[in-house]
Amino acid sequence: DSDQFDAAMLEIPASVPEYFLRQDSEARNTRFHVFTHFTTDNSGVFPPALFGDSPSYSFDPSTFTPLKSYEEEVRRLVRFFHDNGKNVYIRDVSFLGFPSVFVYVPEFSAQGRKSAPPVDGSGKFQLVDLDSIEHLFFDIAHCSSQQLTDIAHRLASFAPSVPITQLFNIELTADSPWQQMNLAFVLTQIHYSLGNYDQALSHFKQFCATRIETGPYYTMVKHYLEARVEGQKHTQVQTKLSSFAENQEIESALVKQVMTDMAEPYSIQASTPLPRCPHCTACPLSDPCQTRHKLNLARTVYSNMKSMPSTEALAWIMA
Repeated sequence: DSDQFDAAMLEIPASVPEYFLRQDSEARNTRFHVFTHFTTDNSGVFPPALFGDSPSYSFDPSTFTPLKSYEEEVRRLVRFFHDNGKNVYIRDVSFLGFPSVFVYVPEFSAQGRKSAPPVDGSGKFQLVDLDSIEHLFFDIAHCSSQQLTDIAHRLASFAPSVPITQLFNIELTADSPWQQMNLAFVLTQIHYSLGNYDQALSHFKQFCATRIETGPYYTMVKHYLEARVEGQKHTQVQTKLSSFAENQEIESALVKQVMTDMAEPYSIQASTPLPRCPHCTACPLSDPCQTRHKLNLARTVYSNMKSMPSTEALAWIMA
């Protein structure tokens, strides 16, 4: 019934996250990643504007009115782009073995209209920074304090909500929970291991802001980090957490779990398996990882493409 349906619905956001309002590059990147999660598995943050009482733009019913044939549909779509002053580039890719075309419209995407960003080169420097610490990140459990500091410094220029898998071009199975591990979560761990409790708390709040529900465990971790920022030692924090848990009717076992997870010396990989690329056999994520299979296929394809004429190589791939 309607009561059960309403109970299953997500709560309407009470406020607008600031990255929906700002226009700087970090805010735009965060909006992009949030929208990606929103369209993929509904784990993104819903903007309050979605729940408005009145539409923010006019709706054209003809948008979803089908025509008599696919050809007329395509002609209408091309005419729409031309009317908006955009060129349409169509490439016949039926040589792949099935009838299909690739359509490209500059400044447009499947997710919405885009404006060409100014060419400032900042993205190139980000990639240079990422390349310089990639080998360290994949061996992060054995990094020195200076190396961890360098990793954190160079990763700080990326949006905190970007998934680690996307940042380092790693693909995991869809059911792997580590798909949702983002940069803010990893930076929290790095700064905590370095004793930078204020920065660890800041990044942890960023991580929680990307979650629909944080749960009592993450709430306890936040209170733990706040206590460390205030200057309390690890052994002193348990009293504060126990008092908070008692007031909130949280099981005492959760306090012990948080104290164990945050105990010093803190190991970055104590409870979070991170990729060990390219050492697949020793990687804790080898089971859900799909990257290794693609790399093996790529190596095979490249070697055959190199040794065969293009027509023979294409026939071999399509076989």
